[in-house]
Amino acid sequence: MAISGSPIIVILIGLGYILNSFQIVNNCYIGMTRVMVAMSLDRLLPEWVSRVSPKWHTPVAAHVVYFLASIPVIWSTISGVNGPLSPSASPSPAAMSSW
Repeated sequence: MAISGSPIIVILIGLGYILNSFQIVNNCYIGMTRVMVAMSLDRLLPEWVSRVSPKWHTPVAAHVVYFLASIPVIWSTISGVNGPLSPSASPSPAAMSSW
């Protein structure tokens, strides 16, 4: 069953979903690096994490550390190892028959 019979409405909803997903990823990334800078200023992480680049005026080290830490998570999600795409994440046909 479709959301709407109009292809324009379906395209607008799909485009809105894609753009919102992109915004959420960016907000999570920026928010986490801000938390890392705050933790560094509170001396819970090394001092170099909060250093700001004179060229870009951003904490480049925090961005790099967060990116490197996210690679295994991205890889496990894409490859299906303990991620939402893994066979263990989807219910079995027997479990679905009881719905």
